[in-house]
Amino acid sequence: MHIAFAPFRLREGITGQALLAASDAFERDFVRRQEGIVRRFLVKDARGGFADVVFFSDEEAMSRVVEAEQNSEACFAFSSIMDGHDSHSVFEVIKTYE
Repeated sequence: MHIAFAPFRLREGITGQALLAASDAFERDFVRRQEGIVRRFLVKDARGGFADVVFFSDEEAMSRVVEAEQNSEACFAFSSIMDGHDSHSVFEVIKTYE
């Protein structure tokens, strides 16, 4: 399993409600249609920053989704409300505790 952690801030004038609406549309119109996405979280830190956290079944699934994002209107719409969303980190799960 692989995890993509993509921190961002909201563009000036974008409200929390607008973020949730855009995230819901992204989930509905893109994420749910992608094979290999296991789970997704939208998180907020104490300083007003946000991150999109996506769990993929494997590295190949992550690569397919990243490629599909390049031509997705839903991805463009979601990222258009973000400022500083170009940096992200990828982690490989080496052990889980449940």
